[in-house]
Amino acid sequence: MKNHATPHIDKLVIIGVGLIGGSFALALRQAGVVQHITGIGRNLENMQRALEQGVIDEITDNYAAALIDADLLFLAMPVGQTELIMAQIAPHLEPDTIITDATEMSKHITQLLSFPTWHTNIWATNNIDLILLICTTIWELNTSMR
Repeated sequence: MKNHATPHIDKLVIIGVGLIGGSFALALRQAGVVQHITGIGRNLENMQRALEQGVIDEITDNYAAALIDADLLFLAMPVGQTELIMAQIAPHLEPDTIITDATEMSKHITQLLSFPTWHTNIWATNNIDLILLICTTIWELNTSMR
């Protein structure tokens, strides 16, 4: 995230643009705090629908390209895919990318990624109420500053 007067995310990457991932993207989009949203998912039809409805700006299956300059990575994939996806994204994560999730494997995310010590921006939570609180707070901050 760059220095802005209001909360702002230049690039959000969501892995798992389903109900939770799509809702997270849409909440940030409606709050006006995200510039660009890249979606990665296994169901091309759902991804295309999210793109057409303006939930995301781009569809990709290329983790390396998607994660370039990502400010925030939101993990919302099915639990069964977590270990495989962690192994695939770990080499491409940048030190300043904040990582958070809505999976049930939050406490294992740092172990699965085997991060070097420089990567400290992991907000592991499987508490959807906390995620919704974050979205609501960002929306309220943005609304009050208009």
